[in-house]
Amino acid sequence: MGLDAWFTAAVVAAMLASLAFELVPPAAAVLTATVGLLLFGVIDEDPPVLVLYRPGQGHYGWHPDAATTSPLRKLTFTLQLSEADSYEGGDLEVQGFGPTNREVGSMTIFPSFFWHRVTPVTAGERLALVGWMHGPSFR
Repeated sequence: MGLDAWFTAAVVAAMLASLAFELVPPAAAVLTATVGLLLFGVIDEDPPVLVLYRPGQGHYGWHPDAATTSPLRKLTFTLQLSEADSYEGGDLEVQGFGPTNREVGSMTIFPSFFWHRVTPVTAGERLALVGWMHGPSFR
């Protein structure tokens, strides 16, 4: 991905992150009302981040995103910004579920305490927007 394409993707991701602050609260309200999961939504102190994965750079071993701070990360979301055929490797895997959808524009949402990883990118580049919905400690 050239610098111009990366910059364009970064601007789009920043706009999407900004939208996340507006769109997530209604989703959080629905989850609270339907399943009792108390969520505040996306918070300023832990905003979504743009992550670029390249060969030899950027992969994550198995880990959870849940933190012990308050408010707690309760749901993790990942928005796929790269075309699936533009890179090799770089699979987001959620333990017990295997690889997730690689289609551009797809969003994967899972509980932040689930273990997950991103396998090493072996060719090309993978761009994703990653963020968290927060809430009070579990009861």
